[in-house]
Amino acid sequence: MSKTPILITIAAVAGISAAAAAFIIHRSEQNATDVHFAQGQPRSQIFLPVQPRKEERIIRHPQADGSAVDDVLMRDGTTKQIVYDKQMTLREVRAYFKAALDQERGPLMYTKQHDETGHLSAERHLRLDGSLEMEGRFNPDKTYVRTLYYPGKSANARDLVVMTEQVFDKWWHPEAQTDYRPDGTKKLVHTWGDGLEEMFNNFAEDGKTLVSQVELKRGSYYTALYYPDGVNIMVEGLNTYEGSTFQWYRPDHSLRLKVTYTNASADEIILTDDHGKLLYKQVWYKDYSGGMVNGTWPLRLDHLDHFNDQGAVDIRYEFSSGTKRLQSVTYFEGTELYGQRTIYSVGFDGVRATTVQHYDKDNKGDGGKPATGALSKSFTLEPGTVKYPEFQLPPMKEGLSLYGQRYMFRDR
Repeated sequence: MSKTPILITIAAVAGISAAAAAFIIHRSEQNATDVHFAQGQPRSQIFLPVQPRKEERIIRHPQADGSAVDDVLMRDGTTKQIVYDKQMTLREVRAYFKAALDQERGPLMYTKQHDETGHLSAERHLRLDGSLEMEGRFNPDKTYVRTLYYPGKSANARDLVVMTEQVFDKWWHPEAQTDYRPDGTKKLVHTWGDGLEEMFNNFAEDGKTLVSQVELKRGSYYTALYYPDGVNIMVEGLNTYEGSTFQWYRPDHSLRLKVTYTNASADEIILTDDHGKLLYKQVWYKDYSGGMVNGTWPLRLDHLDHFNDQGAVDIRYEFSSGTKRLQSVTYFEGTELYGQRTIYSVGFDGVRATTVQHYDKDNKGDGGKPATGALSKSFTLEPGTVKYPEFQLPPMKEGLSLYGQRYMFRDR
């Protein structure tokens, strides 16, 4: 059977009897047929689109000036009126909810206004109870502004509360969206930048104080939680190809703790004093020497770096992977990890040095000496410096990997 929609012309003045209409509808799977009534009179046209078109029947009423109006019956029972100018350019669409049995059409659902080129210029959407749900318009700069309202009992926007304001550029790409609470306070501002860039700002109940922020870019995800002042960041996180970094701050924005999950599967944790001065960096790896604990591998401290007053590493404490005891201590005389340095090997008690070896700037060692007499040395670390600290990560986007596997960042 043919899938071509039927096109039937009839006299607009004469109209169609119920029997004729039924005859036409039941011929919807046959080829298009012209039927003429009252020759010489302006003729209407009936289109019977085939599925999967949403329209069931379209009756076009030509006007004397060349314009036309379409009466459209949708397959879901709703109806439309589509208005064309004398160049047959789309100028207006009026859509109606499904009608009751004794009505020709239901309440107005939406109206769309189109300019002389046929492009959308303004629109209004209403709920079934007649209250205004949304209205939109084009600005002179070709940006499109759309406003959504909370449910009410009025079609007048001045009597309603704004729920959302949206801005689109002239290509219909979203630029900004602002969401409001029912009391009128600002809740969320969502903005779009170039490419895949997006930013979300969440506000407190007063609609002014910033609570949290999320920024998405190609291959990165940034999040920040703020103190009650809405100015100073309490904790922030950055997730990238290389891994994830989280930083906790005090109200004066001094660093309290920094945690980095690297793509080498290491946990790097920086400890500070009460004023934000760097003290130590812990480096942890998964410990495969024993069994899993609660379904995960436990962590072992690989080494501990001490920072001097200039923020550079001046001492490194290294621990054995098996016994987890202190194995060696390195004192750096410069900023190069393999330049001038002195290395103490620590005995099985994990405290006293057994040998000491010095390396020059060319990484040449002296062969080592027993750590006795003037060269003897013992090492004691505070428990807090070798313990994995407690902290709570800020909420992250579902599916992101802390350790930066690339497949989690495919371009969308």
